[in-house]
Amino acid sequence: MQTDAADGQHVPLGGPEALTGDEVAANLSQALGRPESFLSLAPEEFAARMRELVTGSREVQPLSIYDGMAKFYAWYNAQLEAPLIVDPQNARELLGMKHTSHFEWAKSKDWMDGLG
Repeated sequence: MQTDAADGQHVPLGGPEALTGDEVAANLSQALGRPESFLSLAPEEFAARMRELVTGSREVQPLSIYDGMAKFYAWYNAQLEAPLIVDPQNARELLGMKHTSHFEWAKSKDWMDGLG
């Protein structure tokens, strides 16, 4: 950060939007100019796929980061209101931030960089 305005403070950070997976996919589709889709997975399946991606094995060990990931998403999905949604106004005022929409962020990226 380029300011010390938040030193010693707890400042919840969040973007200007709370999006569903389908909304993220729609933004990416528009920004990339090709169809993208969202696939909702059970927390345990998501954790197994993440472990497989990183280690080559789908086995999720108890108390591992992947087990914690599954437990967090199971807890999150059970909440009546999304617990991670924050009002970005305080951070914007305190830190002088300009928020960027997900679509504008996606549009600004070179998604082929490093894939050639």
